[in-house]
Amino acid sequence: SDIEFLAHLLRSSSINYALEHCVSIYPTPAENLQLNQIGYLRNHFGGVPIGWSTHEDPDDLITVGLAVAKGATLFERHVGISDNDHKLNAYSSTPQQVHEWVLAYQKAVERCGSKNRAPALIEESESLRSLARGIYLSKDVKKDTLLKSSDVFFAMPAVEGCLLSGQWSASIVTDKDYSAGESLNEAIA
Repeated sequence: SDIEFLAHLLRSSSINYALEHCVSIYPTPAENLQLNQIGYLRNHFGGVPIGWSTHEDPDDLITVGLAVAKGATLFERHVGISDNDHKLNAYSSTPQQVHEWVLAYQKAVERCGSKNRAPALIEESESLRSLARGIYLSKDVKKDTLLKSSDVFFAMPAVEGCLLSGQWSASIVTDKDYSAGESLNEAIA
């Protein structure tokens, strides 16, 4: 209700704002991170940038990736440098830890991909084609035969020019005489 009230106040005052999920335990144990709240905030406050204010162990490189995957777009991290007079606390990162954390963030962003999926890569299309099942005749069939499911079987590999299993329908009529084991010609689809 506090977040709701504040969001309403900011919206009604036409103030741009963002929200960050935060667990105020320093450092936050892994079992208390509650990262699902990022998704909740994204859904509940649609259009508002949602972030993650982190207090987990500075050597934890998994949580930043999970926060990215949950939709966090803003991140807050405690950074410090110890010296003779000041020790680093248990939730602040050294510059090297921040470097590793940023690399983990970048890997997560790369692996999550864009919001809108790009067209399939050539390699992906080729891979899918290599795993496709073709339609083959289970018995000799004459030209102009309306095929039944008992007349065909699906098998890998789908040879070049073969009708694929996903193209099967009970309305396929043969374009020529086929022998048992022959692939159904994709031209008749």
